[in-house]
Amino acid sequence: MTYNIKINTYGSNIPVWDKDAPSSQRKRIGTLYPKELFNLLYFEGDKYVKAYRIHFYSPSGPRFGTIYLNPEQGSVLNAYSSTFGDEVYDLGITFNVRRQCRVFKGTSVVRYLYAGDKVVCSNSNSQGGETHPYRLRITGYIKNGTYYSSVRQHGTSHLWCDTDYEIGYSMYNQATTYATGW
Repeated sequence: MTYNIKINTYGSNIPVWDKDAPSSQRKRIGTLYPKELFNLLYFEGDKYVKAYRIHFYSPSGPRFGTIYLNPEQGSVLNAYSSTFGDEVYDLGITFNVRRQCRVFKGTSVVRYLYAGDKVVCSNSNSQGGETHPYRLRITGYIKNGTYYSSVRQHGTSHLWCDTDYEIGYSMYNQATTYATGW
């Protein structure tokens, strides 16, 4: 299953509901604020209302929930896409690093990035991991001005990096990897 890291571009707060409760017993468990990051697991519904199953940072820590949106009133977009990032010819879309950011090959840390460095995603990315939905799939990174490819330098099609929304950095101006276009 593919998880996509999204940003709330709906224009208002979105209530988050307990994902497992029947509709008559549904309980509010949190709120997605404008420009907050979260992970979309899947959605169901029709053209009027969609139920999105999500992973987000709640007042009690990271958890799963459900949001309900009318697509005619707004949307949620891929946070790590060409809509927000800087396109670099032949490399992909770059996003800035705000603070220490771990880069993973599988579950092993292979590099640390710092403020001023960048991560590189493919044009169709914004993918989070299955086991770690808050980690962003990347194709490389730029450290101290030098590009490092997941294939050439690390022998794999992709790497993963921190967004840190699972530890409370879920707002656009707090995320470890971020876009100037948010």
